[in-house]
Amino acid sequence: MVTDAMRTARRTSRPFVPRPYNRWYVYLLTPVFSALLVNIPVTHLLKRYVAEAFKIPTASMTPTILVGDYLYATPLRGTVRRGDIVIYLRGGIPYVKRIVGLAGDTLAMRTDSLFVNGRWMAESYATPSDDSARAERPTWSTWGPRVVPAHAYFILGDNRGRSLDSRAFGPIDADSVVKRPIGIYFSRDLDSGAIRWNRIGRSVSR
Repeated sequence: MVTDAMRTARRTSRPFVPRPYNRWYVYLLTPVFSALLVNIPVTHLLKRYVAEAFKIPTASMTPTILVGDYLYATPLRGTVRRGDIVIYLRGGIPYVKRIVGLAGDTLAMRTDSLFVNGRWMAESYATPSDDSARAERPTWSTWGPRVVPAHAYFILGDNRGRSLDSRAFGPIDADSVVKRPIGIYFSRDLDSGAIRWNRIGRSVSR
């Protein structure tokens, strides 16, 4: 466009009289503001209706999701099931956890073994608390029974000794669950800086 404008100016026989908007800073700022006006609404719409990216900073979902994993998540659609991994908002901040209890469920835990409605739940994805975690939070590995109220979910992190979840602050409101993580699109070990190629493309929905 700049080249075409220069050629057109050279071909014209009339002298060019600059207008107030014919300034270098106007030409510089115009595409910047245009990009902002387009990019901000489009980005907002993509996050709200298509997908949003998240970086995992804590180990509360280890080993399913590691520190340094980058997830993409889609807006929550359909029914939430027990065992689903979800992203919910607490104080306006997004967190990722696993739903282990639905409204009306009776939950209890005995030395990191979860019981739902009186039945033991096999959780191959969970990491039990170690001795230091049990000494720090003894009531987190053995508690209950607790009944999940209406329109609420009971959530736990897969890393049971290192997760701040419903054991600490109770069930979360169902409306606070906003997205469902789908997969890992990038992963990096934060200590070594190495890319974890074997994790890229993994599904993390359950």
